[in-house]
Amino acid sequence: MKDFSLTKCELPTRCNGCGIKSKDVFLLTEKGQKERTLCSVCLSVEHPDKMKLETQTGLLLKRKTNRKLYSLLFRAIANAEMSGNEEYREKAQQMKKILLSTSDVVLNETESDDGYDLLHLIKRHHQLIPMNFDEEFMRSVTDADSLPDVGDWNKIYKGMRGLK
Repeated sequence: MKDFSLTKCELPTRCNGCGIKSKDVFLLTEKGQKERTLCSVCLSVEHPDKMKLETQTGLLLKRKTNRKLYSLLFRAIANAEMSGNEEYREKAQQMKKILLSTSDVVLNETESDDGYDLLHLIKRHHQLIPMNFDEEFMRSVTDADSLPDVGDWNKIYKGMRGLK
């Protein structure tokens, strides 16, 4: 494992991984590497060994997938899960269930249901990206972001597309 240190940024900062500006960004200093800022979502991708094993899932995406897409997917699920709207929470649960089923496929490779096996496979598989569905982690991400309420996203999307 690489030697690294983390320092939480005091002001909202843009993540070097996904480009999203958040209050939940850390300065990562790795031995022999340039300093960079990473939000907690991108940090969990780069250092899955720091995640709570019982709440992580492997998301079958190519590691070269645009990090912003991954980060926005996680944030959308987290915002919907923490929403006061029951319909959004149900949709978040459905998305999590689909993503967790990818973990089952991966764990079947080892015939295990142990989170440590999943962590090992994530490290070995170059097409797996971990996603952490720990409630405390998801709440910290939604609290730190300045994204609009999930209920407004459809209006914003339609407005950007010129639709009414």
